[in-house]
Amino acid sequence: MPKPETGDQRSADGYRPDESQAERDDRNLAELLQELRVAGLGIQVIFGFMLGLPFTSKFSELGPGQRTLYIVTLLLAAVAVPTSRDRAPYRIQTLEQQVLPRDLVPGAAPLLVDRATATWIDDLRRDAAGAGWRPGSPLLDLTWHPAAVLALDGRAPKTLLPAFPGWGTEAGSAAWSLSHEDPQVWRQAWLLVPAGQPATTTEAATRVVGRAFPADYVLAGVVSAPYDGQRQELWRPRSGR
Repeated sequence: MPKPETGDQRSADGYRPDESQAERDDRNLAELLQELRVAGLGIQVIFGFMLGLPFTSKFSELGPGQRTLYIVTLLLAAVAVPTSRDRAPYRIQTLEQQVLPRDLVPGAAPLLVDRATATWIDDLRRDAAGAGWRPGSPLLDLTWHPAAVLALDGRAPKTLLPAFPGWGTEAGSAAWSLSHEDPQVWRQAWLLVPAGQPATTTEAATRVVGRAFPADYVLAGVVSAPYDGQRQELWRPRSGR
């Protein structure tokens, strides 16, 4: 006689009480393979796009440093295999916990997230709105956690280097990126920084656009990041400076 349907119940570590070890291994393998299929397709698209860049008319205008950056990025795209959770171990949050819808991309369907991520998004949006945030405002995220600029519908630097801490130092990465942006626009950028980060580290980036930290900013709020619990400070630029 079949058992009555009671829903897909799992413990906090993702185990189902009614499955054997072999069934659990099969399920885990199937989920990992599905993630790899998605990641593999993304790598193929990015790699194919980058292979075509040297054949564009603007590629010849790149300087030696930019060409080196292109080669390094191309090699990383060829050998790196990203995962859907690059900062968290597999199964840190089960699919059954990712049930709270949050809008991250305008015009796209809501993304289902877990409670910790939903709380982080809600707190970040509340603190930003209370301090005068407007959609489209520039945001420099120095926490190296993804999605903050999406959660606030903000504007990120055009280059990807602020999300690539391996470029010298994290502050040096952000400074390099800002040096290629419009200083008048990014002088008005908000900051998201790890709580307790030395002011000199943050200022290494902000001084590129002529601002001192923290003198030229006002603390708008403090939130806790999902997964690792990192405390993050949101800073608003002082007007008239």
